[in-house]
Amino acid sequence: MTTVANSIVIDAIERSSIDDLDSALRQGRRLNETCGSHLQEDALMVATRRRDEHMVHALLERGANCRFTNSTGDTALHLAAFTGQMDVVRALLAHGAEIDAQGANQNRAIHLACAGGHDEIVKLLLLRGCAVNNAQNANGALPSTLASNYELIRSVVKSVEVEGEPARERLRASASAKLAEEAMDRREIKAKEERENARRTAEENEEKTNIENARIEAQKELTAECERLRNEISEIREKEAERLRAEEKRRELKEKKKAKAAAKAAPVMSVKGRR
Repeated sequence: MTTVANSIVIDAIERSSIDDLDSALRQGRRLNETCGSHLQEDALMVATRRRDEHMVHALLERGANCRFTNSTGDTALHLAAFTGQMDVVRALLAHGAEIDAQGANQNRAIHLACAGGHDEIVKLLLLRGCAVNNAQNANGALPSTLASNYELIRSVVKSVEVEGEPARERLRASASAKLAEEAMDRREIKAKEERENARRTAEENEEKTNIENARIEAQKELTAECERLRNEISEIREKEAERLRAEEKRRELKEKKKAKAAAKAAPVMSVKGRR
């Protein structure tokens, strides 16, 4: 084990900085560097103790040793089980954490999950096959004993301690039924969301259609109004042309009358002139 009083890997975990973690690894630092405290915990345990799920996943993806033990013998799984970090427990088990590892006071993860009253973690550990029968800690306590303050947890664990596999099978059946029910609920929620989305889409399409129809109707009305105005203007122009033509005819007729009158008056003036 490498012990570094001021590990830059641990510093990166405490800052919750994956960039700093990667920088430290590029410099050749190792994930098993430990902090300078008396517990001598590595980066994975520090992240678990800090309840930094994002960093825990990052460390596991980069090859952190999930079986690393601190100075008391505890692993990250012990910490996660005791503090109720369900997703971290799942991740650690998926990456090979030892489910029955004995830590401080020879407690296993199931002991600590029972003591913390974390029923979902207890059920997960039981379903994954953790030992409960003859699994006493250093004080001789079985996991169910540490769940004395949590009656439902104590009852489930006690039944597996006493009956063994039949009780574990009932728990599996119950878990399967619950998963099926949750899956049905998720499907129903998804179907409801899809129906709601379809309704909204239909309403949006209907609104778009109504808007387009209104636009078309407005365009038709505008076109009709323009046509009416053009016809009115055409009628006005035609009437004005007719008035001008009539006026021209009256003027010409008046001119002709004046010319005719002048022609009649001309001989009379000539005779008077000769006299």
